[in-house]
Amino acid sequence: MFGRVCRGVVLCSILALVGVSVNADVKMDEKSQVKFGGMLGKMMNFFGGKAAKEGLVSSISLKGDRRLTLSDTAGQIVDLNEEKVYDFDLKKKTYKVTTFEEMRRQIEEARQKAEKEAAKSKEKGQEGPEMEVEIDMKETGQTKAIGGHNCQQVVMTIKTHEKGKTIEQSGGLLMTVDMWMAPDVKAGQEMAAFERRYFEKLHGSADASMLQAMALYPGLDKAFAQMKNQSAKVEGTPMQSVITVEAVPTKEQLAQQQKQQQEEESGGGGLIGGFAKRLGRKKNDDQQSGGDAAAKKNAIMTMNQEILKLSTTVAAEDIALPAGLKLKD
Repeated sequence: MFGRVCRGVVLCSILALVGVSVNADVKMDEKSQVKFGGMLGKMMNFFGGKAAKEGLVSSISLKGDRRLTLSDTAGQIVDLNEEKVYDFDLKKKTYKVTTFEEMRRQIEEARQKAEKEAAKSKEKGQEGPEMEVEIDMKETGQTKAIGGHNCQQVVMTIKTHEKGKTIEQSGGLLMTVDMWMAPDVKAGQEMAAFERRYFEKLHGSADASMLQAMALYPGLDKAFAQMKNQSAKVEGTPMQSVITVEAVPTKEQLAQQQKQQQEEESGGGGLIGGFAKRLGRKKNDDQQSGGDAAAKKNAIMTMNQEILKLSTTVAAEDIALPAGLKLKD
Protein backbone atom coordinates (compact mmCIF):
# COMPACT_ATOMS: atom_id res chain seq x y z
CA MET A 1 0.00 0.00 0.00
CA PHE A 2 2.77 2.44 0.95
CA GLY A 3 4.45 1.71 -2.36
CA ARG A 4 1.31 2.67 -4.25
CA VAL A 5 1.08 5.89 -2.28
CA CYS A 6 4.66 6.83 -3.15
CA ARG A 7 4.14 5.94 -6.77
CA GLY A 8 1.07 8.20 -6.70
CA VAL A 9 3.11 11.07 -5.27
CA VAL A 10 5.61 10.78 -8.11
CA LEU A 11 2.82 10.40 -10.66
CA CYS A 12 1.07 13.58 -9.46
CA SER A 13 4.39 15.38 -9.93
CA ILE A 14 4.60 14.37 -13.60
CA LEU A 15 0.91 14.54 -14.59
CA ALA A 16 1.41 17.90 -16.21
CA LEU A 17 4.38 16.55 -18.18
CA VAL A 18 2.60 13.75 -20.04
CA GLY A 19 2.76 14.35 -23.76
CA VAL A 20 0.53 13.15 -26.56
CA SER A 21 -0.26 9.45 -26.39
CA VAL A 22 -1.01 7.25 -29.37
CA ASN A 23 -3.26 5.13 -27.13
CA ALA A 24 -1.35 1.91 -27.88
CA ASP A 25 -1.82 -1.39 -26.07
CA VAL A 26 0.73 -2.29 -23.41
CA LYS A 27 1.42 -5.43 -21.41
CA MET A 28 4.23 -5.61 -18.90
CA ASP A 29 5.51 -7.71 -16.03
CA GLU A 30 7.19 -5.78 -13.27
CA LYS A 31 8.82 -6.54 -9.94
CA SER A 32 8.58 -4.19 -6.97
CA GLN A 33 9.92 -4.37 -3.45
CA VAL A 34 9.30 -2.01 -0.57
CA LYS A 35 11.59 -1.77 2.42
CA PHE A 36 10.85 0.35 5.49
CA GLY A 37 13.38 1.88 7.83
CA GLY A 38 13.60 1.55 11.59
CA MET A 39 11.47 -0.73 13.73
CA LEU A 40 8.70 -0.86 11.11
CA GLY A 41 11.19 -2.32 8.64
CA LYS A 42 12.22 -5.02 11.11
CA MET A 43 8.58 -5.92 11.73
CA MET A 44 7.80 -6.04 8.01
CA ASN A 45 10.79 -8.30 7.36
CA PHE A 46 9.62 -10.62 10.14
CA PHE A 47 5.89 -10.68 9.41
CA GLY A 48 5.73 -9.55 5.76
CA GLY A 49 6.28 -12.96 4.21
CA LYS A 50 7.81 -13.72 0.83
CA ALA A 51 6.66 -10.48 -0.87
CA ALA A 52 8.40 -8.33 1.75
CA LYS A 53 11.65 -10.28 1.52
CA GLU A 54 11.84 -11.04 -2.20
CA GLY A 55 9.51 -8.48 -3.81
CA LEU A 56 6.19 -8.75 -5.63
CA VAL A 57 5.84 -9.65 -9.31
CA SER A 58 2.74 -8.29 -11.03
CA SER A 59 1.36 -8.11 -14.57
CA ILE A 60 -0.23 -4.98 -16.03
CA SER A 61 -2.34 -5.09 -19.20
CA LEU A 62 -3.63 -1.87 -20.78
CA LYS A 63 -6.00 -1.77 -23.74
CA GLY A 64 -7.82 1.43 -24.57
CA ASP A 65 -9.67 2.67 -21.50
CA ARG A 66 -9.35 -0.54 -19.50
CA ARG A 67 -6.40 -1.64 -17.34
CA LEU A 68 -5.89 -4.87 -15.40
CA THR A 69 -3.24 -5.27 -12.69
CA LEU A 70 -2.68 -8.83 -11.47
CA SER A 71 -0.48 -10.49 -8.85
CA ASP A 72 -0.53 -14.08 -7.61
CA THR A 73 -3.12 -13.31 -4.90
CA ALA A 74 -5.09 -10.23 -5.96
CA GLY A 75 -5.89 -7.88 -8.81
CA GLN A 76 -7.73 -4.82 -10.00
CA ILE A 77 -9.48 -3.65 -13.16
CA VAL A 78 -10.02 0.04 -13.85
CA ASP A 79 -12.53 0.73 -16.62
CA LEU A 80 -12.78 4.39 -17.60
CA ASN A 81 -15.78 3.89 -19.89
CA GLU A 82 -17.81 2.03 -17.27
CA GLU A 83 -16.42 4.33 -14.54
CA LYS A 84 -15.93 1.31 -12.30
CA VAL A 85 -13.10 -0.34 -10.38
CA TYR A 86 -13.11 -4.11 -9.86
CA ASP A 87 -11.00 -5.37 -6.95
CA PHE A 88 -10.64 -9.11 -6.62
CA ASP A 89 -9.19 -11.61 -4.17
CA LEU A 90 -7.90 -14.70 -5.96
CA LYS A 91 -7.52 -16.69 -2.73
CA LYS A 92 -11.11 -16.14 -1.64
CA LYS A 93 -12.31 -16.12 -5.27
CA THR A 94 -14.39 -12.98 -4.71
CA TYR A 95 -14.55 -9.49 -6.19
CA LYS A 96 -16.20 -6.17 -5.40
CA VAL A 97 -17.16 -3.25 -7.61
CA THR A 98 -16.73 0.43 -6.74
CA THR A 99 -18.12 3.14 -9.00
CA PHE A 100 -16.24 6.36 -9.70
CA GLU A 101 -19.15 8.25 -8.14
CA GLU A 102 -18.65 6.37 -4.87
CA MET A 103 -14.93 7.14 -5.03
CA ARG A 104 -15.63 10.84 -5.66
CA ARG A 105 -17.86 10.93 -2.56
CA GLN A 106 -15.12 9.28 -0.48
CA ILE A 107 -12.55 11.77 -1.76
CA GLU A 108 -14.86 14.71 -1.04
CA GLU A 109 -15.63 13.44 2.48
CA ALA A 110 -11.89 13.05 3.17
CA ARG A 111 -11.24 16.57 1.83
CA GLN A 112 -13.97 18.11 4.01
CA LYS A 113 -12.70 16.25 7.06
CA ALA A 114 -9.15 17.49 6.45
CA GLU A 115 -10.40 21.08 6.04
CA LYS A 116 -12.37 20.88 9.32
CA GLU A 117 -9.36 19.53 11.20
CA ALA A 118 -7.15 22.26 9.72
CA ALA A 119 -9.69 24.93 10.74
CA LYS A 120 -9.82 23.55 14.32
CA SER A 121 -6.04 23.58 14.56
CA LYS A 122 -5.98 27.18 13.32
CA GLU A 123 -8.56 28.26 15.93
CA LYS A 124 -6.48 26.65 18.69
CA GLY A 125 -3.33 28.33 17.45
CA GLN A 126 -1.87 24.96 16.46
CA GLU A 127 -1.50 25.76 12.79
CA GLY A 128 1.81 24.51 11.45
CA PRO A 129 4.30 26.59 9.48
CA GLU A 130 3.73 27.31 5.80
CA MET A 131 5.43 24.67 3.68
CA GLU A 132 6.98 24.76 0.23
CA VAL A 133 8.07 22.14 -2.28
CA GLU A 134 11.23 22.04 -4.38
CA ILE A 135 11.42 19.73 -7.40
CA ASP A 136 14.59 19.10 -9.37
CA MET A 137 15.31 16.71 -12.23
CA LYS A 138 18.73 15.98 -13.68
CA GLU A 139 20.32 13.71 -16.26
CA THR A 140 23.55 12.30 -14.83
CA GLY A 141 25.08 11.32 -18.18
CA GLN A 142 25.38 7.70 -17.03
CA THR A 143 24.11 4.94 -19.35
CA LYS A 144 23.63 1.16 -19.15
CA ALA A 145 21.82 -1.59 -21.05
CA ILE A 146 18.69 -3.06 -19.45
CA GLY A 147 16.60 -5.70 -21.21
CA GLY A 148 18.24 -4.92 -24.53
CA HIS A 149 17.53 -1.17 -24.26
CA ASN A 150 20.12 1.58 -23.88
CA CYS A 151 19.03 3.47 -20.74
CA GLN A 152 19.97 6.88 -19.39
CA GLN A 153 20.01 7.74 -15.69
CA VAL A 154 17.67 10.50 -14.54
CA VAL A 155 17.42 11.56 -10.88
CA MET A 156 14.48 13.54 -9.52
CA THR A 157 14.44 15.02 -6.02
CA ILE A 158 11.40 16.40 -4.19
CA LYS A 159 12.02 18.40 -1.00
CA THR A 160 9.24 19.49 1.35
CA HIS A 161 10.19 21.97 4.09
CA GLU A 162 9.23 25.15 5.91
CA LYS A 163 8.93 28.20 3.66
CA GLY A 164 11.85 30.62 3.85
CA LYS A 165 14.27 28.03 5.22
CA THR A 166 16.39 25.32 3.71
CA ILE A 167 15.54 21.69 4.41
CA GLU A 168 18.70 21.49 6.54
CA GLN A 169 17.49 24.41 8.69
CA SER A 170 13.85 23.43 9.20
CA GLY A 171 13.99 19.69 8.65
CA GLY A 172 11.54 18.09 6.26
CA LEU A 173 10.92 15.25 3.86
CA LEU A 174 13.21 14.29 0.99
CA MET A 175 12.11 11.97 -1.82
CA THR A 176 14.64 10.83 -4.41
CA VAL A 177 13.61 9.00 -7.58
CA ASP A 178 16.54 7.37 -9.39
CA MET A 179 15.37 6.18 -12.84
CA TRP A 180 17.01 4.41 -15.76
CA MET A 181 15.04 5.65 -18.77
CA ALA A 182 14.77 3.82 -22.11
CA PRO A 183 14.00 6.52 -24.72
CA ASP A 184 12.86 3.96 -27.33
CA VAL A 185 10.20 2.41 -25.05
CA LYS A 186 6.87 4.27 -25.03
CA ALA A 187 5.02 1.99 -22.58
CA GLY A 188 5.60 4.37 -19.69
CA GLN A 189 3.95 7.23 -21.58
CA GLU A 190 0.89 5.07 -22.28
CA MET A 191 0.63 4.09 -18.62
CA ALA A 192 1.02 7.71 -17.50
CA ALA A 193 -1.55 8.90 -20.08
CA PHE A 194 -4.06 6.34 -18.78
CA GLU A 195 -3.36 7.44 -15.20
CA ARG A 196 -3.97 11.04 -16.21
CA ARG A 197 -7.35 10.16 -17.76
CA TYR A 198 -8.23 8.19 -14.62
CA PHE A 199 -7.19 11.15 -12.45
CA GLU A 200 -9.30 13.57 -14.46
CA LYS A 201 -12.33 11.28 -14.31
CA LEU A 202 -12.16 11.35 -10.52
CA HIS A 203 -10.91 14.88 -9.83
CA GLY A 204 -11.80 16.89 -12.92
CA SER A 205 -9.08 18.62 -14.91
CA ALA A 206 -5.56 17.72 -13.88
CA ASP A 207 -4.58 21.34 -14.50
CA ALA A 208 -7.30 22.53 -12.09
CA SER A 209 -6.08 20.09 -9.46
CA MET A 210 -2.55 21.37 -9.97
CA LEU A 211 -3.81 24.90 -9.30
CA GLN A 212 -5.38 23.70 -6.04
CA ALA A 213 -2.11 22.07 -5.03
CA MET A 214 -0.21 25.24 -5.85
CA ALA A 215 -2.59 27.20 -3.61
CA LEU A 216 -1.65 24.92 -0.71
CA TYR A 217 2.08 25.03 -1.49
CA PRO A 218 3.04 28.50 -2.75
CA GLY A 219 6.40 27.35 -4.10
CA LEU A 220 4.91 24.55 -6.16
CA ASP A 221 4.22 26.65 -9.27
CA LYS A 222 7.91 27.57 -9.61
CA ALA A 223 8.92 23.99 -8.84
CA PHE A 224 6.66 22.58 -11.57
CA ALA A 225 7.83 25.19 -14.08
CA GLN A 226 11.45 24.31 -13.35
CA MET A 227 10.75 20.60 -13.60
CA LYS A 228 8.85 21.01 -16.86
CA ASN A 229 11.80 22.82 -18.45
CA GLN A 230 14.26 20.20 -17.23
CA SER A 231 12.16 17.24 -18.28
CA ALA A 232 11.52 18.43 -21.84
CA LYS A 233 14.49 16.38 -23.05
CA VAL A 234 13.66 13.29 -20.94
CA GLU A 235 11.72 10.66 -22.86
CA GLY A 236 10.82 7.01 -22.62
CA THR A 237 10.07 4.51 -19.88
CA PRO A 238 11.85 3.85 -16.56
CA MET A 239 13.10 0.26 -16.89
CA GLN A 240 14.47 0.38 -13.35
CA SER A 241 13.77 2.86 -10.58
CA VAL A 242 14.57 3.32 -6.91
CA ILE A 243 12.40 5.61 -4.81
CA THR A 244 13.74 6.62 -1.40
CA VAL A 245 11.88 8.66 1.21
CA GLU A 246 13.95 10.17 4.00
CA ALA A 247 13.27 12.42 6.98
CA VAL A 248 15.79 15.24 7.33
CA PRO A 249 16.10 16.34 10.99
CA THR A 250 16.30 19.97 12.12
CA LYS A 251 19.58 21.33 13.44
CA GLU A 252 18.32 20.79 17.00
CA GLN A 253 17.31 17.20 16.29
CA LEU A 254 20.65 16.54 14.60
CA ALA A 255 22.54 17.93 17.61
CA GLN A 256 20.52 15.66 19.89
CA GLN A 257 21.30 12.66 17.69
CA GLN A 258 25.01 13.45 17.74
CA LYS A 259 24.93 13.84 21.53
CA GLN A 260 23.27 10.46 21.95
CA GLN A 261 25.79 8.92 19.55
CA GLN A 262 28.70 10.34 21.53
CA GLU A 263 27.26 8.96 24.75
CA GLU A 264 26.84 5.54 23.14
CA GLU A 265 30.40 5.62 21.79
CA SER A 266 31.88 6.56 25.16
CA GLY A 267 30.21 3.48 26.65
CA GLY A 268 31.33 2.10 30.01
CA GLY A 269 34.15 -0.06 31.23
CA GLY A 270 34.80 -3.73 30.64
CA LEU A 271 33.47 -5.88 27.84
CA ILE A 272 30.32 -3.82 27.17
CA GLY A 273 32.24 -0.56 27.09
CA GLY A 274 34.81 -1.97 24.69
CA PHE A 275 32.09 -3.28 22.38
CA ALA A 276 30.32 0.10 22.44
CA LYS A 277 33.55 1.88 21.50
CA ARG A 278 34.25 -0.49 18.62
CA LEU A 279 30.68 -0.01 17.41
CA GLY A 280 31.11 3.75 17.67
CA ARG A 281 34.30 3.63 15.62
CA LYS A 282 32.50 1.58 12.95
CA LYS A 283 29.71 4.18 12.83
CA ASN A 284 32.27 6.94 12.33
CA ASP A 285 33.99 5.02 9.53
CA ASP A 286 30.62 4.40 7.82
CA GLN A 287 29.66 8.08 8.10
CA GLN A 288 32.99 9.26 6.74
CA SER A 289 32.72 6.94 3.75
CA GLY A 290 29.08 7.86 3.16
CA GLY A 291 29.46 11.61 3.69
CA ASP A 292 27.81 14.02 6.13
CA ALA A 293 24.56 14.19 4.16
CA ALA A 294 23.94 10.47 4.53
CA ALA A 295 24.45 10.70 8.29
CA LYS A 296 21.83 13.45 8.61
CA LYS A 297 18.96 11.56 7.01
CA ASN A 298 16.67 8.95 8.53
CA ALA A 299 15.43 6.42 6.00
CA ILE A 300 11.64 5.97 6.00
CA MET A 301 11.16 3.81 2.93
CA THR A 302 12.90 2.49 -0.17
CA MET A 303 11.00 1.11 -3.16
CA ASN A 304 12.69 -0.77 -6.01
CA GLN A 305 10.88 -1.32 -9.32
CA GLU A 306 12.00 -3.17 -12.42
CA ILE A 307 10.28 -4.00 -15.71
CA LEU A 308 10.84 -7.68 -16.47
CA LYS A 309 8.95 -8.07 -19.75
CA LEU A 310 7.21 -5.81 -22.28
CA SER A 311 4.71 -6.42 -25.09
CA THR A 312 2.38 -4.34 -27.26
CA THR A 313 -0.03 -7.23 -27.87
CA VAL A 314 -3.01 -7.32 -25.50
CA ALA A 315 -5.91 -9.74 -26.07
CA ALA A 316 -9.45 -9.25 -24.75
CA GLU A 317 -8.95 -12.00 -22.16
CA ASP A 318 -5.90 -10.15 -20.80
CA ILE A 319 -8.15 -7.40 -19.43
CA ALA A 320 -11.14 -9.59 -18.49
CA LEU A 321 -12.29 -10.45 -15.00
CA PRO A 322 -10.76 -13.85 -14.07
CA ALA A 323 -13.17 -16.77 -14.31
CA GLY A 324 -14.65 -18.39 -11.21
CA LEU A 325 -14.98 -15.25 -9.08
CA LYS A 326 -18.15 -14.39 -7.16
CA LEU A 327 -19.41 -10.89 -6.39
CA LYS A 328 -18.78 -10.09 -2.74
CA ASP A 329 -21.91 -9.25 -0.75
